[in-house]
Amino acid sequence: VVDDLRGHLPRGVVEQDHRGKEYRIILRVDGEEPVEIPITDTLDLHPFRPDEVRSVTLEYLEAARAKGFREVRLIHGRGIGMQRGNVQSLLRTLPFVEGFRDDASLGATVVLLGGA
Repeated sequence: VVDDLRGHLPRGVVEQDHRGKEYRIILRVDGEEPVEIPITDTLDLHPFRPDEVRSVTLEYLEAARAKGFREVRLIHGRGIGMQRGNVQSLLRTLPFVEGFRDDASLGATVVLLGGA
C-alpha cells in the first residue's frame, strides 16, 4: 500500500512478508536509498534526521496499529527534549492515540494505541 501522507511527507510503503509474517516500513526520502524499519513494539528514532522524525513516527504508528499493537515505545533520547517535544506534539494530534507517558529513564515515550 503506497501512502503519500498528505503530499508533503516522504513516501512510504508498508509491506508484509507472508513467509515470516514480518511487517516493515520502507521509507524513501528525496531519492536516497530506502530505509527499512521492522515493525516491532519499539522504534528507535536516533537513526533519523530531525526533519524526518514526525513522518517516520506517523508511518510507524499506523503500521504498528494495523499489526495489532496496543502499546509501543518510541525512543527519542534524553538530551534537551527537542525530539521528545516533537514526538509528543504529533501524538496529541492523532485520533488513534489513546494516551502516552514518559519513560524518562530510557529517553522514550510509551504510546497507547486505540483499536483499528
